Amino acid sequence: MQATSADTCLIDTKGIDNDQDTEKDKDVKAPVDAERLRGFLVDTVAYACDITSDEVEVDPEDNAIYIENEGSRIVLKVIGDSSNVLMKALLVADLEESPELHKLLNLLNEDLVFGRMYFDGDTIVFEMGFMACWLSRDQLIDAVDGAAGIDQDYSPRIKERLGGTLVRDEQPEDEIDV
Repeated sequence: MQATSADTCLIDTKGIDNDQDTEKDKDVKAPVDAERLRGFLVDTVAYACDITSDEVEVDPEDNAIYIENEGSRIVLKVIGDSSNVLMKALLVADLEESPELHKLLNLLNEDLVFGRMYFDGDTIVFEMGFMACWLSRDQLIDAVDGAAGIDQDYSPRIKERLGGTLVRDEQPEDEIDV
């Protein structure tokens, strides 16, 4: 694991030897109240990136956590005061709404088991929600890796068919709407 900067974290679990985790590490579970859950998300990202919690990029206005995973731009956010987490991977931006775009989204969503893709007016976004009461540290890391995989599998095909810009190719300083 490595951090790309103090602002952006790169999660790459290929370098983690999960066999070396202690039983305590494997059993770290998310708390069910929203405030402690936000701390769990930050601590898990810091753990996965081998950085301090202070180095994880958190938006002070809405507590969204920004991650860069193998080039993919991912956002984690606790939904309101609940114990539910929303994860978004921003895929392809600078698109115009069209019947072809909606037809493609319908086809892509048929393939997805968990989550969905939608058009937010400019960008195709992959979104997945999950209940934190069932979430362990390793499962959260796996979910972030899965979202990065969705980006890497689908984004080039979407861009080839509809045009636009791969979000992972944009500068990290760009504003991300959550």
